Amino acid sequence: MQIGNCIDSINSLRFDACLEDLVLDIPLCQMAKERNKENLDFYLENGNLDEHKINEVFPFYIRAPKEYKNTPIAEIEVLLIKNKNTLMKSLESNSKNRAVILNPLFSKIGISCLKFNDYIFFMIELS
Repeated sequence: MQIGNCIDSINSLRFDACLEDLVLDIPLCQMAKERNKENLDFYLENGNLDEHKINEVFPFYIRAPKEYKNTPIAEIEVLLIKNKNTLMKSLESNSKNRAVILNPLFSKIGISCLKFNDYIFFMIELS
């Protein structure tokens, strides 16, 4: 799934809730990319993600880009297994993820997608 399609799908959820669309933000995309690399490194070092909080929402991020140092940021991590589930099903079925996406305080989004073996790592940053 292309990043543009992901944003369109996420914004369709917000549209249904009468919220403004999220706008793609380059610093947040770079942050998402770095976090995705960290997840893959963790996976490669440990052989699994059992002790890593994947599919979770984090309410803030310490290493935020300088433009966002005093700005609330939420991070959504989603791990998909190829041909088993989709990003939108994972986002919609997890109440924490859905709540973050539907938070009217957020107006910007950064997304990173990293494919490795049978896994697809998605990192979504919202501000």
